[in-house]
Amino acid sequence: MNYAALYNFAFTICHNDELSKDSIQELFTYLWEKRDKLAEVKSIRLYLFTSLQRLLIKELKKSKSKEEKNKIYQDEFPDHAFSAQDLCIFEEINEHLKQKLKSALDEIPQRMREALYLKTYNNFSYKEISQIMNISSQVARNYVSEALHRLRKILS
Repeated sequence: MNYAALYNFAFTICHNDELSKDSIQELFTYLWEKRDKLAEVKSIRLYLFTSLQRLLIKELKKSKSKEEKNKIYQDEFPDHAFSAQDLCIFEEINEHLKQKLKSALDEIPQRMREALYLKTYNNFSYKEISQIMNISSQVARNYVSEALHRLRKILS
């Protein structure tokens, strides 16, 4: 478990860099302040992801304004490996692919996108996803399966 995994999860929910960072810090501050009163948990990983998700949802409900979505991925090309022209071409292709993927992901409902992210980027089991999202394991499977199906359809 590391900060990057929590940040990436938060970012997939809110698409806001500052809110993602602030929410993680707020979560750990809360945990530190309440450390004596917190019940023992079976899985710290599940607890952190679930708590972060709830905190973000609460924050998003507070602020009804939507931020402009940030780029999903940032790829870097080493300057010494390619000519300037090659870099421009690669960057154009990369931007096109990122925009296509971003558009496809935006067409998938939020809950499906969230389940897909938990499965693909954090390798959570369906049971863990169901606990984080407060849904049944079967619904978690359905969300991931349907999200992949929709992505394939959109991107083909």
